[in-house]
Amino acid sequence: MSARKFNVDINKLAKKLDLAVGVVTTKLALDGFKKLVEFTPADTGRARASWSIKTGSPSNRIPKPKDYYPDPPEPQVTFDGTKSVFLTSALDYMRFLDQGSSKQAPVGIVILALAELEAEAEFILGQNL
Repeated sequence: MSARKFNVDINKLAKKLDLAVGVVTTKLALDGFKKLVEFTPADTGRARASWSIKTGSPSNRIPKPKDYYPDPPEPQVTFDGTKSVFLTSALDYMRFLDQGSSKQAPVGIVILALAELEAEAEFILGQNL
């Protein structure tokens, strides 16, 4: 799957909200994770269960095949904002799902999740708080 960047100035967003960069980074990462899971088509749930969140480098975790997977729980993580945060799926067929191969997600997954996060951040940046 091709890498896509989140194009919002997190430092500017943190300053606008009067919050620490780590707090804003954690919130955006968790919101992104939830959106990726939500937008991922579900048959057995393996694709949804394959999403990972990690700093420094992408995760290569792949859920083992089985009959059914519950949606993953929200990760209990915090980030300080000094390292890149990677939201990834190493599942071999995720790139096809992200390219719209499923009728459940014909537009893809990552592009929608990023668009929603960026729109929310841009909305906040445009407000007079």
